[in-house]
Order: sequence, then C-alpha cells, then structure tokens
Amino acid sequence: MSRITIFGGHGFIGRAVARKAQERSYEVICPPRGSITVPEGRHGTIIWCIGLTADFRNRPYDTAVAHVGLLAEILAQRAHDRVLFLSSTRVYSTGTNTSEDATLSVRPGDPSDLYNVTKLAGEALVLTAEGKDGTVVRLSNIVGPKEAGRSTFLGAIAQQAKEGEIRLESALDTAKDYLWIDDAAEAILNIAERGTERIYN
Repeated sequence: MSRITIFGGHGFIGRAVARKAQERSYEVICPPRGSITVPEGRHGTIIWCIGLTADFRNRPYDTAVAHVGLLAEILAQRAHDRVLFLSSTRVYSTGTNTSEDATLSVRPGDPSDLYNVTKLAGEALVLTAEGKDGTVVRLSNIVGPKEAGRSTFLGAIAQQAKEGEIRLESALDTAKDYLWIDDAAEAILNIAERGTERIYN
C-alpha cells in the first residue's frame, strides 16, 4: 500500500490521517471537494473521511451525497485497491448492543436518524460491493487541540467555561467515549495496513 487517497482529506479527521500517512512515507492524495477524477495510476487505498456531523439536520441532501452518493460514484469507477469507510458509533444510538455484529435499527421518519441511515447505507455499500477489500471503522467522539472552537459537546462546555457558567443539556448519568485525533489517525492507518476484521469500533 504505497498510495493512499483520502476523500475529505482537508477536514478535521482527514487532515490528521493525511499527516500521519505522510510521516509513514505514503504517497498521499487529497482530492478537492466533490472531485471524482481518478488520479494517474489509480487511487490505491481509499480512506473515506467525508461526512457531515453537527449540521446534518439542516443539510439532508449534502449528508446523503457525502455518506452515500459520492461514495457510490467513486467505487463504481473500480480504480482502487481497497476502501476504508469512516462511520460512527452513533449508529448504535437506538440499540442496546454495541458489538460490531449487532443488528441495528433506524427510524427513517425521524430527522435525527438521517445521519445514521446514510452512514449505514455507506457501510453497506462498502461491505457488500467491496467484499474482503472493504472495511468500516466506527469512530466515537474525536477531540483535538482546538476543541473550544468546534461545534461539539466538549467545545460548547469549553466556551461556556470561558463565560463563567456551564449548563449541561444532557442527563448527569450520560457516558461518552472520546479519542484524541492523533490516536484516531494512527489507529485508522494501522487498520488500513494490517486490519483483518470487516468492522471496527
């Protein structure tokens, strides 16, 4: 695996993966937003970092394109060796079992589930169309050095702390898993290099 093409390589996670891949001496390609042009010599290994998070409710069409539509166009070109699709542990939100092989449920009529529906459609496309060459990584909450400026749970707390008062809008017994961005990037590349499972949490 000498070439890695990172779709979404200019985003929060994509930039970190690109940086780590360059440190490992890979040739890294980060196509411009919306590009479906095949680079000379194929894509190599695709790492799909495109996704909408905080604003998916307000951008339903962009969410579907990012998680499924553009992905389908790229995979249909058959110009890659393997695909690593970054999904989210959010797909477990309505379930009681968070194992990789759990049966997952969604509510298509619930606007909040649009994210899960489209992420799972992207997962299904990668796992079925790519066979053994398709892998899904379901990431938990990823945090980085400028978290206070991001539209996240921890970002909101940091911003409130600066103002002198923190108001939690979730139950006190709520639990969340967090992963530092550099650790996430390392894990993603390790899976791309030598992962043997189809789905990783």
